[in-house]
Amino acid sequence: MSLAELYCWPLERSWGEKKILEMRELLVRYVVLFPNDMTCREWARIMTRKGKPIDSQDAWIAATAVQHRCPLVTHNPRHFQAIGQLEVLTAPAGADKF
Repeated sequence: MSLAELYCWPLERSWGEKKILEMRELLVRYVVLFPNDMTCREWARIMTRKGKPIDSQDAWIAATAVQHRCPLVTHNPRHFQAIGQLEVLTAPAGADKF
């Protein structure tokens, strides 16, 4: 889901080919984790929490992080704050780097 969202940015912001290529070259350094049965079960648990709505896309990201026990890095921590078993890392608004 994160990778799909990253691919939306250039389209939404009318990036040029050079900038798109730079992003793709940067992304090859990372491992893409694909959903499996366990991810789907975790997603379902997150989506069905009573009184704690979450966007489907954010639930996929959170489910993957919970399943693999890795921190979730975001500039939107409020989207994930109510999810147990999830470590959320963020930076103050306006910060250039983590």
